[in-house]
Amino acid sequence: MKKYITILSIFMALAFTGRAQTTDIPLRVVVSEDSGVPAEAAEYLQNKLMYLVTGYNTGATGSEASQFCISARTLVESKEVVGSAPAVYTLSLNIILYVADWVNDKLFTRVSFSVKGAGQSEAKAYINAFKRINPSDKEIQSFLEEARSSIISYYNSEGPAIIQSARTLAVAGQYEKALFTLASIPSACTSLYSQANGDILEIYGSYADYDGGAKLTEARDIWSGSKNHEGAVRACALLSQIAPCSTSYADASNLSAEIQNQEGQISEMRVYSDTSDIGEQKLEAARQIGFAFGNRQQPSISAATRRAGSEYGKVGDSIFDR
Repeated sequence: MKKYITILSIFMALAFTGRAQTTDIPLRVVVSEDSGVPAEAAEYLQNKLMYLVTGYNTGATGSEASQFCISARTLVESKEVVGSAPAVYTLSLNIILYVADWVNDKLFTRVSFSVKGAGQSEAKAYINAFKRINPSDKEIQSFLEEARSSIISYYNSEGPAIIQSARTLAVAGQYEKALFTLASIPSACTSLYSQANGDILEIYGSYADYDGGAKLTEARDIWSGSKNHEGAVRACALLSQIAPCSTSYADASNLSAEIQNQEGQISEMRVYSDTSDIGEQKLEAARQIGFAFGNRQQPSISAATRRAGSEYGKVGDSIFDR
């Protein structure tokens, strides 16, 4: 489904009872095109949600993908247009904020409240209403804390199944999805997080061998068919992406040297930094592969939105009636 607002990944942080409590629960902010909110106001709502979870005395940062999203459903309770030169739009809105696991189609928590706004256009009225969403509101703070606790509880209870699912995916050759599954586990779940890191490194080794072999084969085909500068650039671009831990790395290095002896220096093979732990470098590379996979996925936000109280029919009520 098309999205009007770019899906963003962020680290959730909470501020409550007069102090900031940072967490490591990653969330995506998602505002879909079918939200019913004018484009200008939808962009403002996106920024408001971003501020809600990262900007209120938290200093949180991050760009990781996540299977968890925070979004809003906006329902119009009343709307009035007064006058004509210029007209003044007044809106009363019911806003439902919710946190959901879009991968497993699971709602964690929600909160709803009413706000009002007025402006000389419908979009301005929406924006002025959204401005009344207060990040320091105790109800919103409780909502975020409940989401954090629920997500941690989910991982603590489902941890063994999640690890096994990732292993099964890896055996089936779905390495990127497996890495995404494991990389999504928050460090707040200390024991599970540590176990997941071990599996990430093991799966990354298999992925590096598979990916390196495929890239080496493709580079060889390109170079054998186009032994010119263009072919050299294309082949070396592939070779330079092969992980140093791949079983294809030595052959890839030899091919890269052969190509660049003929065509001149084009690119360099990847190497591990000698200033940091190689295991940490592998872990970071593996996580980035998982996060990249997650970023390419499109959350089924319309389904989550319907379950958060929209008018779209039978799917609507089920997730809140459980």
